[in-house]
Amino acid sequence: MVSLSSPAYRCFVGVDIAAASFTAIWSTDGTMLPRAVTFSQSLAGFAAFQQQLQTTGVAPAQTLIVLEATGSYWIALAATLHEAGYAVAVLNAAQLHNYAQSLPRRGKTDALCKRPRPIPIGAATNVPLGLRLHTSLL
Repeated sequence: MVSLSSPAYRCFVGVDIAAASFTAIWSTDGTMLPRAVTFSQSLAGFAAFQQQLQTTGVAPAQTLIVLEATGSYWIALAATLHEAGYAVAVLNAAQLHNYAQSLPRRGKTDALCKRPRPIPIGAATNVPLGLRLHTSLL
């Protein structure tokens, strides 16, 4: 019999992708990082990001990282994180933007966008073969 239970995530990470960098903010056991942190879009930046996540003390399998699908900039980071054992979800940026517009709050800043909040059903996009798409939050 197949179990439909979702993993028990303890760390939730939101990542905003750009061509030369990416910015992340995370919440561990309900405690939000005071401000977003920016890393370079490179192997060194990916390693620095993973080192920062390791300081939370949460195992990669208990960490859900949500990336926006911006062009192709997200692919290398998503693959690197997946290979390291993190749960990775890639969401369609246009759908997220439309969802944000439907909320009563009209502020739109990078810091607000990366704050964890409910994600609408159907906001997930297809991800490359091998990456897990987690829909437990959808």
